[in-house]
Amino acid sequence: MVMTAFLLPFQPGATPHGSWGGSPKRQSRRPEPRRSRIRDQFLRWLCWLLAVTGQGLFRLATRLHRWRVLNRRQSWRLIQWSSSLNQSAIRIMRRARW
Repeated sequence: MVMTAFLLPFQPGATPHGSWGGSPKRQSRRPEPRRSRIRDQFLRWLCWLLAVTGQGLFRLATRLHRWRVLNRRQSWRLIQWSSSLNQSAIRIMRRARW
């Protein structure tokens, strides 16, 4: 027994809300500001530099702590710095429109 009362009627060629089934986006009244390619490229490089530096600082802190060169407080400070570098990189990535 097939229950057809719960099926929606199919209309070929028509979708409920736009071409892909979602609601159509509104056109903004303001044009998108022109972005400099040089600035975008600089922000990309800065983002990568911050991420790689943060990762390297974290590795350095853990290795120096394992070798007992740094005490707990000093290694914690380096880990906090590496975390802040990674957060800065993430902040740049979220704001950017590459």
